[in-house]
Amino acid sequence: MRCARCQKDLFSYLLGELDAAKRAALEQHLGQCPACRKHQAALAASWNLLGDAPQLQPSEDFDAGFARKLAAARAEQAMPAQRAKRLWIWGIPALATGAAATAALIFTLNTRPLTPTVKATNAGGVSDIELAMHAELLRDFDVIDNLDALENADVLLSLESLMEQRK
Repeated sequence: MRCARCQKDLFSYLLGELDAAKRAALEQHLGQCPACRKHQAALAASWNLLGDAPQLQPSEDFDAGFARKLAAARAEQAMPAQRAKRLWIWGIPALATGAAATAALIFTLNTRPLTPTVKATNAGGVSDIELAMHAELLRDFDVIDNLDALENADVLLSLESLMEQRK
């Protein structure tokens, strides 16, 4: 007997459901195979733990409650006409209201001016939009001019590390 077949039949073995020939073949394999013996011991321990667990009993109202829920579910499935009626009563007006709100929003957005109205200003009283529109004026400042030297900073850093490696 192969291990795969043995492990497949272990549960039936533990329940005592195997015929004499299969039982003998399985027991012979278990006597020779430590891996299958280990699997059989783990399965038996798990089965014993399940046997020690308390048996849960449903409440006395369980059957009646289940029957009520089942009847309600069947009644819900049997009434597609009522669902369609609810769709016409609530769904269509809700859809129309949503379409009207969307149209109003689009109309409002289309009638707004296209120029941005930004009121955020810096310390000099100039808005960020004005600064962006006249960025060429910033080139005259020494601080901005010195930023151009940082453009190749990564190359300079890699050169420094190469020079240190040579030393």
